[in-house]
Amino acid sequence: MAAIISISDRIATITGGNVQQSFFMKDVLPIPQQGVIFSLWTIPGLPGAAANPTTVAAPTRATLGAIAFTNPTGGRQKWLVHTAVGGLQFGSMTIYDRLLHIGGLSGTVTTAQTVGGALTRYTNGVGNLAYFEVYTNIGTSSTVTATLSYTNDLNNAATATIRVGGTSSTPRARFQAQAFPLNAGEKGVKAVTSVTLSTSTGVAGNFGITVGHPLMTLMGGDATIETMADSVSDVHSLLPAPEIVSEACLAGMVQSTLTNNARFKYVGLLDMVEK
Repeated sequence: MAAIISISDRIATITGGNVQQSFFMKDVLPIPQQGVIFSLWTIPGLPGAAANPTTVAAPTRATLGAIAFTNPTGGRQKWLVHTAVGGLQFGSMTIYDRLLHIGGLSGTVTTAQTVGGALTRYTNGVGNLAYFEVYTNIGTSSTVTATLSYTNDLNNAATATIRVGGTSSTPRARFQAQAFPLNAGEKGVKAVTSVTLSTSTGVAGNFGITVGHPLMTLMGGDATIETMADSVSDVHSLLPAPEIVSEACLAGMVQSTLTNNARFKYVGLLDMVEK
């Protein structure tokens, strides 16, 4: 099917009466750190909090924690044509398809920890990113790096390294996540072999590797509960419209612009059409 790439096409699909809406809300009480990416996967709200992953798995729309939607029918495709997000003291939100995840990895193991598994969507790897995601605090050692061994979209073995402990800009605490950078010439991650820590973080904790396919990012402002509606950031015309593939596990990540925020709350709406 053809993508939605023009204003007229978008208007035609919306006015055709087949707009479907998905609502989500997350409310949590940790203290976000400025510039740090926070995963909403295990945070309570609507949808409910997902369980920390254990062995490697490929989540779908039926997995607890996924934003609800229905698969397209009749040979059609589903497209995201409008989205709106409001929040208390936040900077940006990314909606992504959570393709694969594993948890139960240890911050004190310095040999390669196996990831494995197989993608069931976006299997060519293009547009996929791998994230270091923390489920239980893994310590604050400032010298620890994590090296990811993976297969890129070119079917070549590759590695990428990030620092994972010691400052507020690295994912040492629960909910935090950090993307591994792609190398020159790569367009995404096709499979992940393992992750290796350079040294112990000092605390075993619980972390994992997540492979996601980002669909869109919204920037937002700050608000109180009473004025949160005024801080809603929305995109009325996403062109070309991102496709929501069948069985997508839709989830969110946010990046705070402030420090010492005692609470953060997010509400959002996704409008989708079939064509």
